[in-house]
Amino acid sequence: MQLFATAIGAALAAMLVAKTVGQPLLGLLGDHLGRRRVLVLAGGGALAATTLMALAPSPPAILAWMVIAGLFTGGVLPLVDAQALADPQLNYGRIRLWGSVGFALANIGAGALIDAAGRGIIIWLEVAALALPALAALSVPGLPPP
Repeated sequence: MQLFATAIGAALAAMLVAKTVGQPLLGLLGDHLGRRRVLVLAGGGALAATTLMALAPSPPAILAWMVIAGLFTGGVLPLVDAQALADPQLNYGRIRLWGSVGFALANIGAGALIDAAGRGIIIWLEVAALALPALAALSVPGLPPP
């Protein structure tokens, strides 16, 4: 489905607002339910919403799924950071270093894939990129809520 620039702009803006709203909500849930549980929920929710967005039949459906995905993804990084900082056995600087290196390499690899396969692969790369943290959240050690 082809979207016009105004629809793309509106969807991206709505997703940014949703991320801004979702971030403190996921943090609050993480404090009450445990970060691991909320990370699994957020990862799975973002993965499901993005997959459904890829299959959406109309621009309003795409917009709705983008907002839902934004609600789930907004607080993931702060929750991961809080989880890492709460464990004295972890080296937070090293985690951030390799996370940044991985992000850069993933962008280079995704660019090469898009160049080879075309723009139609972008949404499926997003789905694949969200599947990894959704699965990784299952291995996060459970710490009690503060």
